[in-house]
Amino acid sequence: MATTTTTNINTGGEDRVLATAQQIVKSLNTPKEVREDMLLIFSSFDNRLSNISNLIDGDDSKSEEDRFSAAEKVILRWDSNSDTSRRSLNWEDSHAEADEYLSAIDEILNLMDELSVRSDTEVVDRAVTAIQLAMSRLEDEFRHVLIRNTVPFDAERLYGSIRRTSLSFPVNDAGIIDDDDDDEDGGGFKSFSEDDRSTRFHERGPSLGDDVSIDLIDPKAVDELREIATRMLRSGYEKECIQVYSSVRREALEDCLVIIGIERLSIEEVQRIEWNSLDEKMKKWIQAMKIVVRLILSGEKSICDQIFCGADDTKEICFNETVKGCTMQLLNFGHAVAIGKKSPEKLFRILDMYDVMAEALARMEALVTDDVVINEARDVLTRLGEAAEGTFAEFEKAVQNETSKKPMQSGEIHPLTRYVMNYVKLIVDYSDTLNLLLEVGEDDDEINALRKEDSDDLKLTPKVKDSDLGGLLGDNWVRKRRGQIRQFATSYLRASWSKVLSCLKDEGIGGSSSNASRVALKERFKNFNACFEEIYRIQSAWKVPDAQLREELRISISEKVIPAYRSFMGRFGNQVESGRHAGKYIKYTADDLEGYLLDLFEGQPRVLHHMRRKST
Repeated sequence: MATTTTTNINTGGEDRVLATAQQIVKSLNTPKEVREDMLLIFSSFDNRLSNISNLIDGDDSKSEEDRFSAAEKVILRWDSNSDTSRRSLNWEDSHAEADEYLSAIDEILNLMDELSVRSDTEVVDRAVTAIQLAMSRLEDEFRHVLIRNTVPFDAERLYGSIRRTSLSFPVNDAGIIDDDDDDEDGGGFKSFSEDDRSTRFHERGPSLGDDVSIDLIDPKAVDELREIATRMLRSGYEKECIQVYSSVRREALEDCLVIIGIERLSIEEVQRIEWNSLDEKMKKWIQAMKIVVRLILSGEKSICDQIFCGADDTKEICFNETVKGCTMQLLNFGHAVAIGKKSPEKLFRILDMYDVMAEALARMEALVTDDVVINEARDVLTRLGEAAEGTFAEFEKAVQNETSKKPMQSGEIHPLTRYVMNYVKLIVDYSDTLNLLLEVGEDDDEINALRKEDSDDLKLTPKVKDSDLGGLLGDNWVRKRRGQIRQFATSYLRASWSKVLSCLKDEGIGGSSSNASRVALKERFKNFNACFEEIYRIQSAWKVPDAQLREELRISISEKVIPAYRSFMGRFGNQVESGRHAGKYIKYTADDLEGYLLDLFEGQPRVLHHMRRKST
């Protein structure tokens, strides 16, 4: 009887200890790993507590399955045949429905790992099915929220905030190049009557201010879209998420192009458009390219960054897929214009397109990572540049081919003269772009060496000398500028080559040719090599476009450097060559140097990697 009583007391005491410990652990509401650590600590004090883990695990399992069932019920309620399943979640007002649904998804996702380990296959299958149902609805919700919150493009408001600039170019009053294919000369000059005084202007197009911005999606919806996207990505539905986003947003951006007047045209259709209509389309293209790159692409990039925050690969793919359609449509038009028929009246509009495309490309390269789009943009820029060059040549050709000798009544200015002067006045406004395309000016490095006062006149010297402008400006003008060039060439030789020549002087080497310091001689040759190689590296990248000037500079350098090097080698070369490692110091013969001078001013950077070493 005493033994039984003692056993009951011990059992009762053990139950109370277990119950107390169990209550303590559960009341802390800590993660499973922390609870296990606490149980190990408890059991180290009393082995009776080793059974508590089974009790707590059993309660946990029951609690997790209850939570799963509750979450599953929410998912299934929205997937049944009830009225609830046939409408969208309420993302407005209190967000209660949407929050409940998203919380249910989070609950199931959080429990799935533990369920897959601790529960039977049936429960795991139910969890997978619930997520599949939830993702199907979220896909529809994602599409619905995107469409509902797309902000219509307000072109009128945008155009009201951009500045328009224009250049006075009275096309009709001055006459335009005839683009009539039936003309025997392939194009002549149209003249206009006294009564035709209508004037059109060559507009450079709208200029967007830095403070202009637009909303592509209602900012209030961004949080909702991010909540949906986060669940879809976490559940492994990245492909579906990207497809929905890019398809909806791509269509919205294509609508923007329609609103700003951009049509989808094939290359053949563009090339069949008569000039006046094409000119209008080119102006719209220029506006559209500014708007798309400055506002739409940057705006779309911002939206992707916000919605897909933390998912870099996904937001990059979404952005590229979204903007590809509208950018390629614009680039295709630019390509069609660039390869179309060249006629002088197109020059300034093509130059406008080139300038806009150059700026657009820089911005696109910073935003878009799709190689197809970027390579096409680079190609369009190149082709527009080539089209401008060809069109400029067509202007010259058209002027040369004009054979009209009909005298003007009352001594008026001939339409050809007026046209050319108006054309030339516009060319001045595009001088930077044309200089770049036609390589009229010198490279920046060369400018630093040669540019002095009257530099604008100097850039014209070879053009004037070899053209009829020489007769217009007079022989004295040409002679004066040629004298200035010779002065600047002398200044260049002094600035660039004095240090090289100082290495070839006798001073400071400690004696005559027979007893000069070998150490000093080695140092002289070493310094000469370093100076020459540095000049070669820099000035081989310089560009002197005029062949005669380029050759005269090389001859001037050769006449200064080569004789001095031959003389120095003749006096002191034997002393260095008779020692060890002579090839380390005497790298070049005079003939070698003369050959290397031919590489200067070609605009192709070179480095003397493979030095010729004289044998010891």
